[in-house]
Amino acid sequence: PIENSSGADYEAQPRLDADDRNKVRQCLELAFGSGETDFKENGRDLIVEAELALRNPSAQRYLFSVLSQRTKIENQRRKRTQDESKRTSTQQSVSRLEPNTFDSMCRLCYAVLEACMEEQNYESAYRLLTYTGGFCTTSAVNAASSEPQKSTYMTERIKVHPIFADLRLWERVLLLHQQDQQNGRKEDANNTNLDDDESSHGGGLEDS
Repeated sequence: PIENSSGADYEAQPRLDADDRNKVRQCLELAFGSGETDFKENGRDLIVEAELALRNPSAQRYLFSVLSQRTKIENQRRKRTQDESKRTSTQQSVSRLEPNTFDSMCRLCYAVLEACMEEQNYESAYRLLTYTGGFCTTSAVNAASSEPQKSTYMTERIKVHPIFADLRLWERVLLLHQQDQQNGRKEDANNTNLDDDESSHGGGLEDS
């Protein structure tokens, strides 16, 4: 019976992972594909379910993959809205989201950061911070302001999470950067050695 139960748990995990990823996907589809009113009426339960699902690392990786494809998301949103005005002036590096979509994405990111803080998963927290770069939303300001709209970036919104005040996160980031630099130097050294070997044996075939 013990073997059967462990085997059942092992078989159930992929289904749980798929179910949690699907909850996040459904929430994102409604957030990006519906209007403000529709999401407020129909998206409350979905976003709560997605927040809980994001405790699962598999669902977290899915959200990361979506965030990393923000250019593709922005293009899809433009096609749906068919709003061709004042698009060319916006740089491709910036994805402007509707306020409700932006707030929903921030909630999902916060859910991931809460899970990362519990697990002390500093690498994923920092990765999420980098993936949110470029997402923003705009809001109207008072008529007396020189700027007609105010832009708020997602990175600014989520960086106030307590995990980013933890020195251990930045120590981990520094270590990762140092490892990347060391790996880069090793690759350069290996390439140099290969070039030296090729040049020293360059005439071997002609002599034989």
